[in-house]
Amino acid sequence: MKITWFKSVIVASIFFASQTGMASNLYLSLTMKPVVGGGGTWELTCATDGHGLAGLRVLLKNISTVTMEAPRGTVNNGALAGFNVFQTSVFPGYTEVVIGQSPLYASQLISPNKQNIFYGVGSIAGGTPTSSGVAYQNLSNLVGSPWGVTPRTLGPLKTEVLLLKGTFVSGQYPLFYSQAGNTSSGNIFTAVGTSTVMGPAVVAANVRVWQGYKGDCNLDGIIDTTDHVLWNASYGGINCDFNRDGESNSADYTVWRDNSGFNINNL
Repeated sequence: MKITWFKSVIVASIFFASQTGMASNLYLSLTMKPVVGGGGTWELTCATDGHGLAGLRVLLKNISTVTMEAPRGTVNNGALAGFNVFQTSVFPGYTEVVIGQSPLYASQLISPNKQNIFYGVGSIAGGTPTSSGVAYQNLSNLVGSPWGVTPRTLGPLKTEVLLLKGTFVSGQYPLFYSQAGNTSSGNIFTAVGTSTVMGPAVVAANVRVWQGYKGDCNLDGIIDTTDHVLWNASYGGINCDFNRDGESNSADYTVWRDNSGFNINNL
């Protein structure tokens, strides 16, 4: 897997200059769909509070390929807009994927040019670049807009947006990677910017993740009675929240029941 850049500068203003936010929440969901013969596809979606996602560093293991699906386009005279940074780096045991929004420089904002930042990504259901009231110059070539077009009716993921997707090979099981403080993180806008200045962003204080096949609570690739025991023990909590509505409850039992018997080794 090679490193791919959409822009030469990687959102330093987002990942290194922002402060930790006490009330900022980032919700990441990693789901996968197996295919007959082994392997399959995976998708990463996200939801936030505040004014949407500014940048994301996500660590995944057991994936083969990755492509960016985050909202993006062009403004002004072809300048990249929205999520215009995309980097993948392979390390022992995991793959690091970085996506982000990089603002235009002052020299690129000579009138009538305007900024290129998208707000509300992950926080507005059915959102578009103009949903936050921002004006753009010659906004075009949109990808991933509108976002959050099939929102959930409950829970924190009701405004989720597709950010990444890819494939995995037979015998692998895509999961979030986290070890010794090296974990996924992101930045969230706390206010909408102007036509010339990017809005402020904070490091997400809370990052919650969902992963695995629906019904597989212990993430062993098999949906069986062990997962039912774990679901029962976590009732009312946040573990074994198979339908990702923010709580483990009777609806998650239905998900487990409908998928019981799945075994990744039989694909």
